[in-house]
Amino acid sequence: MHLDALSNEEMDPLFEAVTQATEEAILNAMIAAKTMEGIHGNKIYAIPH
Repeated sequence: MHLDALSNEEMDPLFEAVTQATEEAILNAMIAAKTMEGIHGNKIYAIPH
């Protein structure tokens, strides 16, 4: 069985890309969110934009 692997230096750009994509997804979710009311009347307000 043949197994290919990346060196640590080759993996750095991959980790950077994953970090950037995750950050972008979190920011998009925060900006796209709408004001919501939950249990016991708790309100979470959307970020104005």
